[in-house]
Amino acid sequence: MRKIMFNDRFGLTQAVLEGIKTQTRRIIPLTYQDEEYLDYAFDFDLRESVIIDYYARYKIGEIVAVAQSYHDAGIQFVPIQDKVLRGKSSNSKWGNAAKLPGWNNKLLTRADLMPHQIKIANIRIERLQDISDEDCLSEGVAYYLESIAKKGYKKYESKASPVFWIAGGEEDSRYDQSISYCKECAYEIAQRLNATNDCYRIEGDSADQQETSPLYCEHCGKPLLFSYCPISIDDELEYIDIEDYQELYLLHQVLSECDEDMKSKVMRLLARKAFASLIDKVSGEGTWESNPYVFVYDFKLIK
Repeated sequence: MRKIMFNDRFGLTQAVLEGIKTQTRRIIPLTYQDEEYLDYAFDFDLRESVIIDYYARYKIGEIVAVAQSYHDAGIQFVPIQDKVLRGKSSNSKWGNAAKLPGWNNKLLTRADLMPHQIKIANIRIERLQDISDEDCLSEGVAYYLESIAKKGYKKYESKASPVFWIAGGEEDSRYDQSISYCKECAYEIAQRLNATNDCYRIEGDSADQQETSPLYCEHCGKPLLFSYCPISIDDELEYIDIEDYQELYLLHQVLSECDEDMKSKVMRLLARKAFASLIDKVSGEGTWESNPYVFVYDFKLIK
């Protein structure tokens, strides 16, 4: 039995184990002549079968182990023949997995010991950018989007301030709740104003203010915490930059508060953009733009 690797950093192994990811694309190492062979094929199906037979790592119907480190797979002991690796007890046929290289490195684990397997259901060839929205979801982009949205939210929270306002000075329309400040700027401005007219006060210290777009301190530009309330999911999220943690802060709020039907709609709306981002992170920057030929493996989790 062989292993197949999925990216742990972006949660793809877990997406497979939860049955969310049921498809994977692997770049085909084609020569220029091979690409021309496919680009101008008179009988593409015939040439596709030739390329699959020659280059595909896995075959239809093959059972493949999902690679995990021994630690992640929960494997404490492994059968081992080497007495040195086995430890002091030379009579034992089992070694302490925590002392083996595969404890934290799934490249060095045994396929036959992996607790989970998939079965390859189908293989086809296509250009990377020919992927459909439905296939993007089968690639696990929903899991990826939730993961990066959560990280973006945490990063934004660590940098942002609650919303503060300067109130008072009824004759001074410059200071009311239409102008938002971070904590530092609000106190600094109020202190300066009260040096000559002691009627200004600080209000706020909240993240409950509802906004339809990112909110920043009017004085220094620092991001502020707020409750995102999009006017329209379609209009607002279609153009979201999923590489910008400030916009991922908005996305996380939407995904956290909407029902399953709306969440599914958001995922479909962003599926293609998310897959392009994901493939560049997993396979290297520029992969999406280069639009290589890929093997599309459909699979099913069987254990």
